[in-house]
Amino acid sequence: MSVRPSRQRGMRFTGCWTCKARKVRCDERPLACGNCEKRGIACGGYDIRLQWMSDPFAQPSTPTASSSQGRRRIMLDKSSGRRFRMQEINEFLSTIDKDAESMLSSRKGPFSTFPTKPGCQDLTETSQTAHQNHTSVSNRSVESPHDWECDEVDLDHHTPGMQLQALSPNSALPLIINTLDWSAVTTQVIDPAIVQPNTPADAEGCTDRQNTSPITASDNDNATESSPSVSYGYNVRDHSMAVVPMSPSPLPESISLPIQHIRSSLFGDTEADLLMHHYMIHVADVLQPILHTQNPYRRIYVPTALEGACIRASDHKMTNAKSHSALYHALLASAAYHLWNCDKAQRKYQEMGAEHRYRALHSLQAAVNSPTPGSDHQILLMAMLSLVSIGVMSGDDGDIMVHLGGIKQLRDSRRRWRIVSGETRQLNQISAFLALMARTTCFVISPSPWIGNYHELSYTEDAVIKSGSCFEFMYGITSNTAAAIQETCRLAEFLAQFDNQEEASIPDDLLAACEGLGDRLLSWTLESEKMASIPASDGVMLTIFKHQASAWHYAALVYYYRRIQRYDTSDLVQEIKLVTDHAHAAEDAKVTLKSNSTNIMAPITWPVFIASLNAAESQRDVCRAWWERIQHYGIANIQTQWDMVQRAWEREDEMQQKGFGTRDWTAVLGDLGTHIFPV
Repeated sequence: MSVRPSRQRGMRFTGCWTCKARKVRCDERPLACGNCEKRGIACGGYDIRLQWMSDPFAQPSTPTASSSQGRRRIMLDKSSGRRFRMQEINEFLSTIDKDAESMLSSRKGPFSTFPTKPGCQDLTETSQTAHQNHTSVSNRSVESPHDWECDEVDLDHHTPGMQLQALSPNSALPLIINTLDWSAVTTQVIDPAIVQPNTPADAEGCTDRQNTSPITASDNDNATESSPSVSYGYNVRDHSMAVVPMSPSPLPESISLPIQHIRSSLFGDTEADLLMHHYMIHVADVLQPILHTQNPYRRIYVPTALEGACIRASDHKMTNAKSHSALYHALLASAAYHLWNCDKAQRKYQEMGAEHRYRALHSLQAAVNSPTPGSDHQILLMAMLSLVSIGVMSGDDGDIMVHLGGIKQLRDSRRRWRIVSGETRQLNQISAFLALMARTTCFVISPSPWIGNYHELSYTEDAVIKSGSCFEFMYGITSNTAAAIQETCRLAEFLAQFDNQEEASIPDDLLAACEGLGDRLLSWTLESEKMASIPASDGVMLTIFKHQASAWHYAALVYYYRRIQRYDTSDLVQEIKLVTDHAHAAEDAKVTLKSNSTNIMAPITWPVFIASLNAAESQRDVCRAWWERIQHYGIANIQTQWDMVQRAWEREDEMQQKGFGTRDWTAVLGDLGTHIFPV
């Protein structure tokens, strides 16, 4: 009797995946089968496993397959199509994403994309939908492009028909920032392709339909980078517009900057997604000289802007939507300008920066004109500080003093507050330090006379500066050095009252205060600083900070010698050498980091800026090498400062050739008539 050949048992189509692979019966118990549990093996579960099939209608590869067996012969997890490596799949997806942005049809491997009819997509939901499902941020309804108003600038709107308008003469400024002169606030030329005078926007509280002054951008199609640009002065007090000619500034050298593409849309706008992602990943680190977990740009600014998106989705009538919008657009503008600085061929980023900058200014003005601007104190402070960052990124620092003045008035409205949150305290410290940096290059005479008893006077800013716990990782400086720079500015402003008088007429306690400041500067050592914010375990960051803190100290000493003791540049050779040596050493320390970290942690330029203006002719090459070395960070204000240093050198050489001798650097900057923000 012949033995019947055993037929290979096919894979079952019921049961868990483990039982299928073992070719045993499964009890199909929910979640995990009892069969696997008894044998102590992991159950594969009952999920459906999907796979790409190149041709589901192709004939089976085995010619002897019987059609009568049908689906019983299908072997799961066996693909007859081509298999791709993960690297190939990533390349396919990357190409598909790029083609999708260009609205092109594309097919790569098993993936494909095709264009659809363009439509208007909006982040915000209608109030009815928002109340039904206010927790969803990604699912947005489509609204008419006319559903939004200018004073409630939507966080995701990219509206080509937006019209720029002046303020209504009937709108009153609040008590906060009521004396701020916004006439100096300017925005760069906005391409007519982006902002067209099309449909007037109804700006509640900030525009008047019966009395509007639309701005139309002049035709700049034939303009070149070397030709002067025109910016529009935004005068809030006088409710008028002024055309202010501005000189172009040389641009930093282009660099390549890899940017990961965001495949999910948070704001309903791929442009906003790209810019916000770039701000979080790159700009937040570029603005700080030290990598740190307490980075306020990423830890405070970005979450607040994203919170504003949720607020707009849930209740678009909330008053703080305007201040959130100002912060949101300010962050996008900074990111756009940084992208443009990294690649000057991408002029679209400059246009994006100009547009978002205008929207930020417009939203900020609407916020301070709201009935209760004080309720948004922290958000307004962040928005104004972000506008300062725009000036640093764009290189157009003409508006920075205006924004710093607004910040001062906003902070003065709560100058008697003693109990504030840690975030507000940090924002106050940042504001005080930026105001100090602007003060170091603004040479004024103190309006008040010296009244003696200097050390008994109470200065609010002194307390803020001395308590600057974030200065170490925010600016690479210790709070003691920052306090010494501030005291140098104050004493120099008082001494300026006695410039044309005999030394005997200077009060003795003022002279004693100047001498005491010099003693403290000369007795400073890095070992005496606590450096609590930077962990000792982070060797690279600690090394970078030590070099930067030393550069700050010696630059503060140079600043003191020049403004208080009136040293000549020939007497400062050693101090200036120490500044440049430590500045170069800090950049050298970054080489030990990963390659993707070489374009982050831009140094604060104040130490080398002061050293360069006071450098002897033999030391200029070392300063020049440092300025050229840091151009790759993509911050236009670096190039602006370097241009000013070169102009000061040329001016000084010209004066020496005419036989006038060496002039003080403060007088040289005064002759050039330009205020520099050395950050």
